[in-house]
Amino acid sequence: MIRKMFSTVMGFAFVLTAIVGLSVGMVMAQEEKGQETASFKITEQSLENLKSESVPDDVLKKLQSLKNQEVIGEEKFLGILKETIGGEQTVRFKSLILKHAQKVQETAQPEPEKEKFLMEEISVTATRVEKSVFETPQAVNIVRREDLLMKNAANVGDALREEVGISLERQGSTYTGHPVIRGQSGNRTLALVDGNRFDNITTYGGPNHHRLGMVDMSQVERIEVIRGPGSTLYGSNAIGGVINFITRGIDFPEAGFSYHAKLLSQYSTVDNGFKERLQLHGATPKFGMLFGATWRKTDDIKTATQTLDFTALDRILDFDVKAAYRISASQKLELNYQKHDGDNIERKQTKKYKKRALSSITDYLAPELNRDYISLKYEAQNVTGFLDEIRAKAYYHDSRVDRWQNRFYYRADASTEREVDDRSLYENITTGLSIQSTSLIKDWQRLTYGFEFYVDDAARDNENYERLYDEKGTTITKKSQDLRTGFMDSTFLTASLFIQSEIDILDGLLTITPGVRFDRFTFENSHFDIDKSDQRFNGGVSVIYRMTDKLYWVGGIQQGYVHPGLNLVKEGPRTGAYVLPNPDLKPEDALQYEVGFRANYGKVSGFVTYYNNAIKNERSLKRTG
Repeated sequence: MIRKMFSTVMGFAFVLTAIVGLSVGMVMAQEEKGQETASFKITEQSLENLKSESVPDDVLKKLQSLKNQEVIGEEKFLGILKETIGGEQTVRFKSLILKHAQKVQETAQPEPEKEKFLMEEISVTATRVEKSVFETPQAVNIVRREDLLMKNAANVGDALREEVGISLERQGSTYTGHPVIRGQSGNRTLALVDGNRFDNITTYGGPNHHRLGMVDMSQVERIEVIRGPGSTLYGSNAIGGVINFITRGIDFPEAGFSYHAKLLSQYSTVDNGFKERLQLHGATPKFGMLFGATWRKTDDIKTATQTLDFTALDRILDFDVKAAYRISASQKLELNYQKHDGDNIERKQTKKYKKRALSSITDYLAPELNRDYISLKYEAQNVTGFLDEIRAKAYYHDSRVDRWQNRFYYRADASTEREVDDRSLYENITTGLSIQSTSLIKDWQRLTYGFEFYVDDAARDNENYERLYDEKGTTITKKSQDLRTGFMDSTFLTASLFIQSEIDILDGLLTITPGVRFDRFTFENSHFDIDKSDQRFNGGVSVIYRMTDKLYWVGGIQQGYVHPGLNLVKEGPRTGAYVLPNPDLKPEDALQYEVGFRANYGKVSGFVTYYNNAIKNERSLKRTG
């Protein structure tokens, strides 16, 4: 039923897209002869209006030099602003300056689009505020929407392929890839969606498994990756780095009503994979909505010599809806909903043993994966003379994995010794709230500070069915049991305060950015009657020394940590052993320092970095008998 409905919707969308595309093409053909381009001028009235909007005096003083100069084209005007008041201040006050600058419409020929280079990209993850990558002290990767399309990215593994400092692990299926940042993956890398946490309580030190596959790359506008510890700003799980999936936003027109429809089709030969994406967008100057739906299916992967069984994706459906309301020119309210529904995500893995009676063990995994995510965000700029910006967010994240595992144990003569059917239902619900503010204390100092609170609720149920065979393949015994492990009813609660100060000295040649975060967390588990609380401080400092305007020296020391989470109560069978819980596990601690250089000479840019990451209390399994 769902497939028929989806096929009908996609068919209708294709017709609608063709009609809209034809209409837009006709309009564009008419406008190719000339387009309306605005010219901008800073006047005395503009400066007075900006002062009333609490724009700092140092910025107004620099804008005085542009007074009564007429500049044609918004892009050129913003480029002059960047040279006059700096890139960071341009980002902060762009909307206000454009609002109060005097505008005159002129007809001009369209200029060729200027290519944007990596070092000029803006990052919001590394420092929690908008800042160009070149001016960001941490090592940052940014994967833009154009990059995702060029890579034909179907999953996060495709998206981060060939990114500097990031390697990938894959386990058969094309559902996802597992990023490894500076040698760390799993719960040692923090995953965010629009700055909100994924569940991290149910992940471990190895690959992230299917968690990151629940993000539809078609919804993503860009991916920002911090390489190195981020616990000073983001808390637990950010030892290796932070991955932030930033979804598409809504474009508000200056007047009238704007709308567009898009239909994206992708095909891959390696797995006979199909992907269809429908997207609808409509907005007025005050209100806008964005709707998207994605369908994906693949067969088994085919190489030059063989077909890899159990690598197919039976069906994946993704839906997303975003609505935004502009309360005023400096305030916005945004509601976002995402749903992921994946069936029969096949995977096969075989483990071989040379010194055991069993020669190999083969797992056939076919889980169903579901995710529901809803968030509400409020943003305001130029709130008061002291409070420059405020962001408040609340979110709810429910991810479920219903996994059926069919495991075969083989003897040395390849006969089947045992077969186990195991069904596990994992569910994790993350609920969070965060408030972040930015204040410009002096012309040379900016504070970013805030509060964060989130709760992870995790549960797991098991059903187990086992068959034993003799050497002739005859069934000896059958048994069935329900397993309720220590995963049941675990809750991880965290309340945090953080503050970061960005200080410019030596007339802007040197920027020092110290930060500190306080986390108070509680872990509860009814199965083992655990109610354990702890607290900790994490800190770090980063430095940028501007040797020239095109060559920077960067360095820093950062702490990171990972709370044990469910590792405190992890229990269950493992190959040739049984895992016992350890309620006395301590958080893993990391201390990393790095130094390097970065250069930006327009079309030629690059960086070189040396880092050392030392981890204490690293968790591992140890045989007790």
